[in-house]
Amino acid sequence: MICHPNAKINLGLNVTERRPDGYHNLETVFYPIPLCDTLQFSTDAGTDSHRPEGIFPNGIPVQEHSTEDYTFRSGGIDIDCPPEQNLLIKGLRLIREHYALPHLYISLHKQIPSGAGLGGGSSDAAHTMKSLNQMFNLGLSDNELEERVTGLGADCPFFVRNRPVFATGIGNIFTPIGLSLSGWHLVVHERSLRPNQSPKTRNAYHRHHPPPRRGMERPPDERFRRRSLCPPSRNRRH
Repeated sequence: MICHPNAKINLGLNVTERRPDGYHNLETVFYPIPLCDTLQFSTDAGTDSHRPEGIFPNGIPVQEHSTEDYTFRSGGIDIDCPPEQNLLIKGLRLIREHYALPHLYISLHKQIPSGAGLGGGSSDAAHTMKSLNQMFNLGLSDNELEERVTGLGADCPFFVRNRPVFATGIGNIFTPIGLSLSGWHLVVHERSLRPNQSPKTRNAYHRHHPPPRRGMERPPDERFRRRSLCPPSRNRRH
C-alpha cells in the first residue's frame, strides 16, 4: 500500500497565552496543501522499496533500521530523530498495542521539511494509522483514529479528516469551516527546503510572549471571512 501524507499551513496565527504546562493556546486555521511525503507499507520483503516499483528515485541514499516488528527505510530530506522516535513508528506502536500485525516493511520518501510548522511528522503518523486501519481491515472509525493519534501531537488528529478547520486550544480543538483556496498559488520559501536551515517551530513559540488573553470577539467563520487571508486579487489566477 502506498499513501501520500500531505502538509498543512496555518492561515494566521494568534498565540493567545502561554499555559502552565509550557504549551501555548492559539487561534489559527489549519489548511491542507498538496506538498506530500510518500509512504509505502508491505508485509512482503520482495515488494520493498529497493525494487523498481518502490517509492525512491534512482540514486537516492536510503537508510534502514530493523527490529522484530518492522523494517523502516527512509530517504529524501534528513529526519532529525532516530527511527524509534519517529512519529510514524510511534503511530505503528499505538496500533500494535491493540492489534496483532505481521512484520512490516515501511518506506518513507521524506519531502516535507521538518520543524517548519508544516506538520509533516504528524501527517506521517496519522496516515500510518489510517493506512494500517485500511490495510488490515481494523474497522476503526475516524473518531477512534483521532482519539488514538492525539497523544502523538496536537495537530495529528487534523490529518485524519484532512479538511480546513479553525483550531484553538493548543491546536487540538477543531471547528470545521467552509474555506477553499482553490485557484490560489502557494509559494514555499527556498530556505525552508534546505536541510538544517528551517526555523524550528518550538523555538518560534519559545520566543513569543503573548499579551493578556482577550478572548474571541466573533465566531470562527465570521472572523476569518472578515480577515484578509491572501495577497491582493492581482495575484489570483484567472
